[in-house]
Amino acid sequence: MRYCIHHCSGSGGMFLLTLFANFLNLKPKNQLDTAHGDYHNSGSGDWKNLNSKICCIGNYWEGYKNNDDVVLYYTHQHEYISRLKKLYPDIKIVAIDASEEDYKNITKFFIKKGWSNLWTPQEYNKWVATGCDYFPPYDKNNLNDPMVYNMLHSQLNLDTINWHKTLDYNQVDYLVDFKTIFGLNNQSLEDIVSSITGMPVTGNIKKIIQEYQTVNKRLYF
Repeated sequence: MRYCIHHCSGSGGMFLLTLFANFLNLKPKNQLDTAHGDYHNSGSGDWKNLNSKICCIGNYWEGYKNNDDVVLYYTHQHEYISRLKKLYPDIKIVAIDASEEDYKNITKFFIKKGWSNLWTPQEYNKWVATGCDYFPPYDKNNLNDPMVYNMLHSQLNLDTINWHKTLDYNQVDYLVDFKTIFGLNNQSLEDIVSSITGMPVTGNIKKIIQEYQTVNKRLYF
């Protein structure tokens, strides 16, 4: 069985991907970044995956080569799940869903966890060129400046809202709530993924979930 973890940036998709990979015994090398609360580092750098059974398409279908060995995919763009379904009609789409009250947190996590790598002089110049010429001079720590952070959040949150408003639920086989990912409701994440995969919950699975949720609650809630 093939699965695709489909999610909006910032909602915990790489963690859920890593969790599925552990359930499926794919031996992922992703490591928890305790400073930011993410699983972007797969042992070879952030967003760099060398596991032949895992394919992180994300926002970039270009360069993707069909590989029948892959059993676990990772996507952001809605159109990509349609493409994957055409390639593999039996693939199961697992999407992270959220309510409106979660959108600002999702955008915050995207900035705090992802943009530390995306914030380059080139990216800074793009924002300045589109009207943010009042930003302070470029520095890798600009995102800690409330003025810079608030501007990025206000704009990127529009993308978060649009992602959720345009998700085609008819394309999705399973939904996992954002709050469940972070341990903010009474739903059991390990039981949900166990039910989807048909694989048992192990002590290691429980440890992975507990550590991730504990670190994120300490950092953000």
